[in-house]
Amino acid sequence: MSGGGDRRLNLVFTPGEVQDGLLREATVALVDVLRATSVIPQAFASGAMRVIPADSVEHATGLLASLDRKTTLLCGEREGKKIAGFHLGNSPLEYTSKAVKGKTLIFSSTNGSAAMMRCLAAPEQVLASFVNATAAVERLLDTGRDVLVVCSGKLGRAALEDAVLGGLLVERLLDREPGFAADDASQMARTLWRRWEDDVPGMLAASSHGTYLASLGFAADLEFCSRQDGVRAVPVLKDGRIEPEIRPAAQPRSQAST
Repeated sequence: MSGGGDRRLNLVFTPGEVQDGLLREATVALVDVLRATSVIPQAFASGAMRVIPADSVEHATGLLASLDRKTTLLCGEREGKKIAGFHLGNSPLEYTSKAVKGKTLIFSSTNGSAAMMRCLAAPEQVLASFVNATAAVERLLDTGRDVLVVCSGKLGRAALEDAVLGGLLVERLLDREPGFAADDASQMARTLWRRWEDDVPGMLAASSHGTYLASLGFAADLEFCSRQDGVRAVPVLKDGRIEPEIRPAAQPRSQAST
């Protein structure tokens, strides 16, 4: 494991900014707050066995043909809505134990799964959101590698909620290991986090994608996605499959710092 002073902390606001050279040396922290990286930790907390990302509907249905249809579910969305013929959409409230326990999920979303596929050259990807932020930071620190925070954004453009969550990750990583060499984008995201840290629900409601999801009737999803550290499951993507790591419960930050 390399020392703190040798580790780089980089951030990109969209997957299009990712450079392959950075990917090969870093653990990716993949961020899609609304909603892929909030949904998948919840799915694992509800007992899902594994998740297979797919970058298109055709890719997803092709994968299903090679798996056991009795234990495999097609999951995902386009334009925020469940894909026709899929079992589940992209609302974390759908991913109950009754729905997903013991199942393999094939997951395809507009932004999140596409970002995962873009970053497959990385040794591994840690899927992070507000719901599992502390556990994700612990996992990123454990790797000993450089960290590259990849914000999924929305349709190739930056998304406020992903940038703010990226800033939270930067803040906590630097708190725990000040020797990280953070790039300018990391510092920019950290500033955004400090602007919104006391009102994450308000930030999600103010974001363009949050406003859009609320207009579709998914306001409850915004509330779920704003809950910090409610899930200890850390989804880790390696070799094209996402498996869960369940981190032991941690003392709340407000108590630990007193």
